[in-house]
Amino acid sequence: MAYTVHCAYFSPTHATEKIVAAITGEVIRLLPQAQTGQRLNQTPPSERKLAVTFSEDDLLILGLPVYAGRVPAIMLPFLKGLRGQNTPAVIVAVYGNRHYEDCLLEMQDLLQEAGFITIAAGAFIGEHSYSRLAAAGRPDAQDLQLAEALAVKAAEKLPAGSLQPVKVAGNFPYRTGMTAAPRAPKTNDSCTACLLCADHCPSGAISFSDPRLADEAVCISCCACVKACPQEAKYFDDEGLLQRKALIEGNFLERREPELFC
Repeated sequence: MAYTVHCAYFSPTHATEKIVAAITGEVIRLLPQAQTGQRLNQTPPSERKLAVTFSEDDLLILGLPVYAGRVPAIMLPFLKGLRGQNTPAVIVAVYGNRHYEDCLLEMQDLLQEAGFITIAAGAFIGEHSYSRLAAAGRPDAQDLQLAEALAVKAAEKLPAGSLQPVKVAGNFPYRTGMTAAPRAPKTNDSCTACLLCADHCPSGAISFSDPRLADEAVCISCCACVKACPQEAKYFDDEGLLQRKALIEGNFLERREPELFC
């Protein structure tokens, strides 16, 4: 069977995007007569889809960052709008060196309800959105090699047919997600109004007319604006976020390794 390989991801700080790209490229290289399908970058609000359908001749590679051990709430409408027809899928959760907890299982359950079969899965590490110390510079070359190894395992399964779902780590009921207090990034005097922060904001919280204005009711505290700003003009001074950052940097700096489920 000649598969059409599609990828979908939400990646405010680009770590998940890198892992998904490595898996997708390797799968296409390995599968005979594979076709390149849709690249569904769900990070920009303008690109977000609400209904996408796949067939049994498709392969979906889906990557999401882990938010407090769960699927990002902002991605639930997209996931619930997916429709498969016994469509094979590879799922990836990317976390900031603490833990991915129930995110992979939640992803698998949502896809199964939508008609997909998860044939391979992985939990990978990316630099934490709150910190430049926790998992700094990751995913690195070693992580990308393991992403390609996951692609090899997935590609080996497809020609065999009679696909079976893999067992992933996680618990049900899922852990209770954290409810973040309303917050928005602040801007210091280094700002040049280049608008990169607004352009990178996945929730549309930052104003394009004045990047100093941000809607705390819309902000998801992903820190994409902080990581994207070339002037280091964006920052958060919210006490809850700073406490969380201190907890992570005080307890989760030791290197963790990806986990593959094949």
